Amino acid sequence: AQETRRLFLNALESLTAEALYEDITANLKIVKVTIPPNGSIIGKTVDQLGISENCRIIGVFRNGALVFPTKSFVFKSGDRVLLSGSLEFAEKIVEKLRNVEVT
Repeated sequence: AQETRRLFLNALESLTAEALYEDITANLKIVKVTIPPNGSIIGKTVDQLGISENCRIIGVFRNGALVFPTKSFVFKSGDRVLLSGSLEFAEKIVEKLRNVEVT
């Protein structure tokens, strides 16, 4: 059942987000999110993302390199963000990172 749920979540999150690990009993989720080309987070800092203490950005893959972002790190299109946190907070941050500007 756990594996089925994970596959279902991955299908929903598809191209922009991938659940790498999820443990319901430990209330922990690790997700990789790709920032879309018209993402509303582009040009904003980690600090502006408003992450709670229950969630943290582990690292960001940019141009083939792994970056460990500070609060002043600025997001760019195509950044692949690795984050971990409680199920609820991780999903909120995923939504912020995946959100696109409607033009």
